[in-house]
Amino acid sequence: MIIFSYKISDIIDNAQVLSLYRSNSMLEKGSENTLDDTAVSDEDESLLKKYLKSGCSLIADILSGYTKDLINSDGNKVLMVGEPFEFDVTHETVAHSFVFRVNMPETFSESVVQLIDDAIKDALENYVLYRVAKLKMIEAETYFSDWENSRSQIRGYINRRTKSTVRNYNNLI
Repeated sequence: MIIFSYKISDIIDNAQVLSLYRSNSMLEKGSENTLDDTAVSDEDESLLKKYLKSGCSLIADILSGYTKDLINSDGNKVLMVGEPFEFDVTHETVAHSFVFRVNMPETFSESVVQLIDDAIKDALENYVLYRVAKLKMIEAETYFSDWENSRSQIRGYINRRTKSTVRNYNNLI
């Protein structure tokens, strides 16, 4: 089983930094909006947390095919331990976290774990910013596009999750 665990405040902090950076870029390009209009702040934290939970549910849906018991090639089940998705829990002594648990077959390639992890973080940061931007009635397309790209990356990494097979071509000679 693979566990993806994140601290809620880390994702919110990263989203705030991303928002501030994009807002500064908009202002430099001559936007009529002020920084207060476009950047998210600490005052938006409860709203960001609400949208983060919603985004997590959408990510959990993508991962749901890998939260059920799997059968390895030897016929043994790989059992799920714990809930597939939990929000605002204490995980390994880290309070206020959220967790995704997925089962992977024995042919799973560990090389994609970090790629999936990064795509989940990017997706969630952009999802909360997309939702807040829509609420503030400011340009949200960039955040939405990045959210969609990250979701697509998660699907792609999961689909290419297996180790390469060694092919033996001796029998062709």
